[in-house]
Amino acid sequence: PSHLLIVFSWCLKLYPKGLKEKSVEYISLFVKYVRGRTDLQAKAEFSLINSRGEFHIVRKTPYHIFPTGGDWG
Repeated sequence: PSHLLIVFSWCLKLYPKGLKEKSVEYISLFVKYVRGRTDLQAKAEFSLINSRGEFHIVRKTPYHIFPTGGDWG
């Protein structure tokens, strides 16, 4: 039997003090679709967990079309 292997590469870009001066009180997080065969439609869920293992912040994104090399956050 033949098998099809599709490889996607992702990267998370985290800015602990925000991306810009006005967001210094916040965390900025971006998802980057580094490599794949084509543009990809995806959604994500992000969670921050405190030192006791409790979920502190949960954010879900709507579907987004990621072009190869494109990021979103």
